[in-house]
Amino acid sequence: LHLLYTYDILLVNTCKEERMEKLKKTRDSLIAEFLKRKDMIKGSISSVCINCSRANCICSKKTATKAYRLTYKDKHQKSKTIYVSKSKLQAIRKMILNYKQNKRIINQLINININIFKGKS
Repeated sequence: LHLLYTYDILLVNTCKEERMEKLKKTRDSLIAEFLKRKDMIKGSISSVCINCSRANCICSKKTATKAYRLTYKDKHQKSKTIYVSKSKLQAIRKMILNYKQNKRIINQLINININIFKGKS
């Protein structure tokens, strides 16, 4: 009976070690994935064209050229706006996507680190 109990403990410890190794490998791959996306920015893009009521303004035309702006919050949670040229629009959108993907990775890393911490105790 004592031998069976010892075997069960060894089996549990082996499974626990394998699980910990798997968690650590997953954590390392997530960190590597995170580091691939260095250019990131938090915010949202909107296109605007306000009708200014000036004679012959592009705002009054149906095919008016739109302006794009990035809206974000600073460290004091105050909304800030930056106008973005059309030539930089795709780059800004990629940076916003990178931020969202890295935010998801951070949440996964937190959960993995909690499980690793629980496993060590």
